[in-house]
Amino acid sequence: MIGWRGKLGLIIPANNTVIEPEFSLMIPDGVTVHSTRIISSEMGVGSRKERLTQMVEQAMEIVNRLEPVDVIGYACLHSSFFKGVSWDEKIGNRFKDTSGKPATTAASAILRACSKVGINNISIASPYNDEANEDLRAFMEGNGFKVDNIASLKPVPSLSELVKLPSSVAYRLAKKAFKPRLDGVLICATDFSTIEILDSLEWDIGRPVVSTNQALLWDLLRLAKIREPIKGFGTLLRNP
Repeated sequence: MIGWRGKLGLIIPANNTVIEPEFSLMIPDGVTVHSTRIISSEMGVGSRKERLTQMVEQAMEIVNRLEPVDVIGYACLHSSFFKGVSWDEKIGNRFKDTSGKPATTAASAILRACSKVGINNISIASPYNDEANEDLRAFMEGNGFKVDNIASLKPVPSLSELVKLPSSVAYRLAKKAFKPRLDGVLICATDFSTIEILDSLEWDIGRPVVSTNQALLWDLLRLAKIREPIKGFGTLLRNP
């Protein structure tokens, strides 16, 4: 029987070709992933914040296409944090109310994941531009975390370029961001390949590392009440 332990639903931006392959490598036996897609932030109309809002509203319109699943994850980090503290919770609650199923967002997942592994004073590795990074800093600090620094890719890649980057890029960026006085590193974006380097990066810096896709999977499994340890993808999944 397919998905006999749980069926995870994902709402994914159209450009993202990273999260589904990464989930397929991490999910435990008996769990399946089912996705539907929305426009990406490059496909909307208007200002950056108007386009991000359009993504969320489209997701609300199609969430019930995931009716057969057990839990729902909104897999766009940027549009789930850009309006600041509690915006992620508002989105998650709207998904829950509309679908009748437990729901989370990428932004909510990274908050819970960082708390779970004890990362409070953090550095962030990000593929975002400066404006988005400032929104990210405000969101994390507004939720009680201390952001020491944000290391970003220069030049900032387009969405179509970002999904093609190997996970070694995330490894190098995270090592650049990390400082020994910090609790760990957060690597952001669901369309930034990371999971293959998480164990190695943790060994090399001696601290926990949270990546967005790792955190979102962990949060969805938590909602589905699946608590099996998953080896090979960092402390968070190894010690759920």
